[in-house]
Amino acid sequence: MHLECLGYAGVWATELAPWKEFATAVLGLQTQETATGLALRMDERVHRILIHPHATNGVAYLGWDVGDAGRLAAAESELTFRGLSVRRATPSELGPKAPSSN
Repeated sequence: MHLECLGYAGVWATELAPWKEFATAVLGLQTQETATGLALRMDERVHRILIHPHATNGVAYLGWDVGDAGRLAAAESELTFRGLSVRRATPSELGPKAPSSN
């Protein structure tokens, strides 16, 4: 399976304030509080990391960029063949798109 890069990550956190401080003071990221947590932005995407309030700390999910629709279909087939369940995100789960810079 071909992976281009890590596209986004979701994190569970017992406290959001330390994440906000670390993201802005250390990493220089933009932050935005959302209905589902704290969004961390570093580039043209609305966010790359979303911190969700939770009873425990840990990784909630990872989203991998495979490059294009053909590679996405191939990755889905390979994962299914290996016995893993694949579910595509709904439009609402994908969230808003960043405004165009044109």
